[in-house]
Amino acid sequence: MRREAQDAAETDEDVVVESRETPSVEALSDELASQREAEREAEAQDVRERSPYKALLSAEGVARLVPAMVVARLPLGMMSVLLVLQVSSYLGAGVAGATTAALTLGTAIFAPLLGKGVDHGIGPALLRATSVVQLALMLVLLYAAQAGAPAALVLLIAFLTGSCTPPVAGTTRSLWAHLVRPELLDMAYSFEVLLVDVLYVTGPLLASLFIGLGMAGAGLVFAVGGQAVGSWMLAASKPVHAYAEAGRMTGGKGGRRRTAADDFTDDEAERAEMRGLLSSAGVCLLLLVCLATNAFSGALETLLPLWYDSLGQPGRSGFVISVWSIGSILGVIGFSRFQPSTRRIALPRQLVLFSAVYLAVSLSLALYSSHAALSVAAFAIGCFVSPCTNLHYQLSGALAPKQRHGEMFSWVNTATSAGLSLGSFAIGLIVEGGSFLQAFLFPSVFLVVALALAATLMAWARRRGRGVA
Repeated sequence: MRREAQDAAETDEDVVVESRETPSVEALSDELASQREAEREAEAQDVRERSPYKALLSAEGVARLVPAMVVARLPLGMMSVLLVLQVSSYLGAGVAGATTAALTLGTAIFAPLLGKGVDHGIGPALLRATSVVQLALMLVLLYAAQAGAPAALVLLIAFLTGSCTPPVAGTTRSLWAHLVRPELLDMAYSFEVLLVDVLYVTGPLLASLFIGLGMAGAGLVFAVGGQAVGSWMLAASKPVHAYAEAGRMTGGKGGRRRTAADDFTDDEAERAEMRGLLSSAGVCLLLLVCLATNAFSGALETLLPLWYDSLGQPGRSGFVISVWSIGSILGVIGFSRFQPSTRRIALPRQLVLFSAVYLAVSLSLALYSSHAALSVAAFAIGCFVSPCTNLHYQLSGALAPKQRHGEMFSWVNTATSAGLSLGSFAIGLIVEGGSFLQAFLFPSVFLVVALALAATLMAWARRRGRGVA
């Protein structure tokens, strides 16, 4: 009996030792997840150190998609400048700012609906139909303004024009997760920001050409007509058709989101997938950050042509906006190359840091009375808006299920349009009051709000996520 008890005790001790030495399933799972995250980070770093844009453009279908993406965004950098000057020449600065606001508000309200349509497989049809209708409505808007129609009617037509904006952003940004490898996804978002910034350089220059010829209305028709051509090119492309086919098969549901374990839990993604994207507090906070950040841009984009028009030098506004965009191009290239690793600084914290820098730089607008100083300020502002925009895209991709990226990026587009509308409307009212000093200082208030919201998002991510720095 004594011998049997001793053997049993030794057996029990062996089991205890074995249980101590054998890691649990959860520990192994966490270790494997950590290893995979480290491998992804190493791959991403390797891509950044080699030729990242070359690797992106060599992905199947990307190079053929780029021309359509560019042409379909032709109004960027042109629309606001030309519309403000065209309407203000007939109806005044207040109505001009409100018209721009009404147009972007229409875009903001209807973009999520169009984005859902993209996810449900009708993207090509939406691109074709909305682009044609918007071109027709733009012609009606220009006629109404020139004829001196009542302001309410002009604003209604502008709203309808904006509501028919083709879902270009929702279409193109939803494609990246299906076209490129995971380690190239952040680079793809950076590339799209770069394309937009290039258009914000060329757009104001083209706008200045039309303004110099006294043909602001013709410039608007050129921009919206080009967008229609680009939308039809997108609708005819194979990647867009493939995404539409997948959307019809899945009903626009499901799909796994891209891993962002250092920021968010899987439960949050599942909640967004099952109950709708806006059921996630993180999604709502991010959209509010986008709105506030872009309200600053909308204010400045409307303010510059009004300021230089008051000086009798309307063409200079296009130059300053182009300088702003050149800074943005350099900013996105630098950020894509030197963005901190998310293992060291999580995405929400990066957003807080860059939002704070952006706010500090925006205060340089107080030097508006000097053309040279204002150009330098615009360049610096451009350099630091790109990291914020890029982080908006990265966080959007992390928060939304993969098969709902079309809807998610349409919500981002809505927040962007709403912000642009708010900023434009507010600046129109301030300028109408006759104070350009207040007008140049006021936009920074929007960035104060954006910083506060980004900090709230970071706090939310810390409570919900894992490994948030």
